[in-house]
Amino acid sequence: MTEAQYSKFSPITVTVKKNVRQLRLNAGYSMNEGARLLGISRKQLEDIETIRNYGCHLDLELLAKMKIIYKAS
Repeated sequence: MTEAQYSKFSPITVTVKKNVRQLRLNAGYSMNEGARLLGISRKQLEDIETIRNYGCHLDLELLAKMKIIYKAS
């Protein structure tokens, strides 16, 4: 069984959440700086990057901000 099967998120959402974390790290932003750039709290960013059952869902507005900040689709 894959870890996506244990999550409340769909497989594509799990993939996007993993990519969000990797994009932030590749850009060299700390958790605090990444959250500030996105206009959210550090806790919200931690929840977004979490793929376990207690992470939060992504919304389209936040994904659009990430696309601009990280220069990635």
